[in-house]
Amino acid sequence: MTNELTTIARSGAEFRNALERSDLGFLPTLADFPKGSCGDASLLLGQFLRDSGFGDFDYVCGGQFDTGRMQTHAWLQRGGLIIDITADQFHDIDSPVLITYDHMWHGRFVSEVKHVAGWDTYDDHTLSSLTRAYKTVLSTICNIQQPIEAACQ
Repeated sequence: MTNELTTIARSGAEFRNALERSDLGFLPTLADFPKGSCGDASLLLGQFLRDSGFGDFDYVCGGQFDTGRMQTHAWLQRGGLIIDITADQFHDIDSPVLITYDHMWHGRFVSEVKHVAGWDTYDDHTLSSLTRAYKTVLSTICNIQQPIEAACQ
């Protein structure tokens, strides 16, 4: 791994840890984290990575039929790099954070890049909710040992 990739991996793990430790009960999409949380968690992580100086990542979402029902999933991607902090909601993934160039697992979802990961194009209610969640998670991160300093300033 390059130094940047190592730091991105550390940032993803740190962000996931903060999501798990934060009181986000006001946002139903994160109430059962990681289950059903992939969309908003990816948007929040994308903003965090941008604020930490890593640039923009794409918000990718897709769907697949599994055992007769549609399953959807969302993650971040830049070029061939996938960052996924909620894949362990699926029974065949054990790792809480996936940072990979291997598209085999994510390739089972018929997916598309929706937009750059962030929430500035959403309606006022969604914008307000995600901004509140982001500030809550960021507060948690900034109280954890050795936070990514750029995002905490």
